[in-house]
Amino acid sequence: MRTVQCYECRKRYDYDEDGFCPRCGAFNQPARSTSSMRRTDSRAAAQAGSDRKLMERTWQDLGRDFQKMGKSFGKLLESKPRNRRLPGGDL
Repeated sequence: MRTVQCYECRKRYDYDEDGFCPRCGAFNQPARSTSSMRRTDSRAAAQAGSDRKLMERTWQDLGRDFQKMGKSFGKLLESKPRNRRLPGGDL
């Protein structure tokens, strides 16, 4: 039996019998147990470490891509226009 207090109307009720508050109809999840929270916290810490590495790798790749784009645009801006006419001829 998991007793939950509704965050809307503060009524206490059994979560296993009623998934929603019988008075106002709000959905309230029961609190987690501390052992599952600890397990989740260690998993979250490991996930945060791998996320940080992925983020660093992404920033490095992005920096390299910007350098390549800068070189390409530099070459484009240095080149002289070949023809002043528009593709359709004189307008």
